[in-house]
This record gives sequence, structure tokens and C-alpha cells, in this order.
Amino acid sequence: MKRTILLCLLCALVLLSLPAQGKGKVYLGVNPVAAVSAFPTSINLYLSLLNGFETGLSLSLDWFVTDSAAVRLKFCAGPSDRLTWNWQIHAGAVFFPFEGNGFHYGATLKFTDQFKSSLHEPHFFHLVPCVLAGWRFDPDPYFVDLELIQTVSAVSWSSMPRSGIGAGWFFSPWSSFFPVLPVINMAVGRKI
Repeated sequence: MKRTILLCLLCALVLLSLPAQGKGKVYLGVNPVAAVSAFPTSINLYLSLLNGFETGLSLSLDWFVTDSAAVRLKFCAGPSDRLTWNWQIHAGAVFFPFEGNGFHYGATLKFTDQFKSSLHEPHFFHLVPCVLAGWRFDPDPYFVDLELIQTVSAVSWSSMPRSGIGAGWFFSPWSSFFPVLPVINMAVGRKI
């Protein structure tokens, strides 16, 4: 786990150093709804649809490798509820097909580690591919991203002894009510 965090921080530092060399634009943002949902309230179940299942600190970085394509890195860490802690790393690509237009689409792969507050509790790991479509409002130098994110599948495993790996299609967290349920995600930030 320490190696994964160190590798992600190293990648972020490399990407942050590239704009200084004139290689592309970088947008750094936060999810304000994720910060609000870190506080335990009765509406957190519904806020999860508005924060993309992110809680606490949620930082995103879009680095444009061309005028219309960006590499996206995101780190999220915070409590899912009063007992469970959750951290996520997202990596993917975002495309802006129309010049001068904020519409974008893309795909990301999310790695999640969920665990109880105790050190002796098992960890639950998930690899989740997602597709997204959204709109970026870009009053220079600031921006606001609004996106619909659809989970496609999940591969899950645990640190518990004698537990196996599970995989399957996963289009909704509440599949008995909604077979397909995209979530809304938001980021506000600044071009750096």
C-alpha cells in the first residue's frame, strides 16, 4: 500500500513539473460535495449520488497532452461512515472533441481500499472501470466540471484469510431499484 501511494505521488509530481516546461495545461480541482459528505449526517446516503462516491478530501488533476485530450489523476480519502474509512486512486483519459466547447467524455479505472477504523480489521479492495460524460465551464483561470459517471464492472478482493476474488458487471449500487444508475460528480478548481 505504501508503494502504491508513493508511486501515485511520484506520478503527480512528474505531471506537475511538465507544465513548467511548456508541455501542456494542467487543471487542479477539488470535489466540494465530497468534503461536505465527510461529516456523518443522515443525508450521506443520498449525497453519495452527488459526490461520485467520494468522501473527504478529493483532489483531481487533468493534464492536457494535446489540445483535446487530457490524462486524469484523482486521489480521494475520507470516512464512508462513522466506522469505515475509504481511499481511492483514479487514473484515466478525458477527451474534449469540440474545440471551444466544454463537452467531454472519457474513461477511468478506480482503485478503492475500504477498511474499518481498527488496524486489525480486514481491508476490502476494488478495481472499478468507469465511463464518464460531462461539461466543463471554463472561465479562465477557474473551472467547474459537472459529470455523469457510470460504473461498468468491479473486481473485488479482501485481506481476510481464505477469501477469494470476485468479479462481475456492476451498473448500479442499488440494482434492485435501478438497474443502471450513473452518479453525478463535480470538481471546482483552477488552471495552474
